[in-house]
Amino acid sequence: MLAAPRTRVVIAESPRGRRELASRTHHVSLARVVRRMLGYAEWTAEPRARRDYPSTAVMLILDLGPPIRVSPRDDGRSMMSYPGGFVAGLDDGAGRAEHGGFQRGVRIDLSPQGARRLLGVPMSELASRIVPLSELLPPAYQDLVDRLRELPSWDVRFDLIEQALSACLANAEPEHAGVAWAAERIEASAGNIDVGELVRELGYSHKHTLRLFREHVGLAPKLFARLVRFDHLRQSIASCETRNLAELAARFDYADQAHLVREVRHFASATPSRLRADTEGSRSVRE
Repeated sequence: MLAAPRTRVVIAESPRGRRELASRTHHVSLARVVRRMLGYAEWTAEPRARRDYPSTAVMLILDLGPPIRVSPRDDGRSMMSYPGGFVAGLDDGAGRAEHGGFQRGVRIDLSPQGARRLLGVPMSELASRIVPLSELLPPAYQDLVDRLRELPSWDVRFDLIEQALSACLANAEPEHAGVAWAAERIEASAGNIDVGELVRELGYSHKHTLRLFREHVGLAPKLFARLVRFDHLRQSIASCETRNLAELAARFDYADQAHLVREVRHFASATPSRLRADTEGSRSVRE
């Protein structure tokens, strides 16, 4: 008897077009490297653009259709296409992506230290940047995207991706234990942590800690903590837990509502209401 496919495929149709999303739980051996793998295909009657809000993951895109156009800033400038895909490092600002009516590919969200191990470059070289995938893939996997295009289903595409990731990690350097401990403390606290005290507990000098975080995470620890807090706020807004900004400010330990609004403007280049509208729209498509 054939094993059941591990992949879940959801198709959503609306007057604007059709979208196909494929997901599955990746292999446990990739748990500290991969946060999410998502296959996607979208057909729309006209070109479509979206704002990409910053998150705590390094985004790897395998472009299986016509290359989308992207920019690390949502200002309509410096839009570029990267045939085959790209990697976007951690950023503290919103970016932009657009396609001409059709897109297909795989998005892999990597932990920062997982990306450091997998790609073999300091995360400071990717921070606030979009880099062509061809510059980062090892020689043995330069044809990975072409091979994925020829496969008949999302299930076998995910199989090949997991094999490639595992092979790339086989000889990779281990993650830095100190940075891993500190980053996990920051994420476990939802960004609400005394970073100065954390650095003292880590046992390194402030200067050395900054260097380590920029190499293995891409951002300084204080900015990373602010990004973590914003990411938790964005997820809470997406889940429609509450529309009360004062309550959200208290929950995520912002000084007050005005502080929350300033942080949203910094990371999202938008008001909380615009952030809510965008995240609610994304959630309805996933459902």
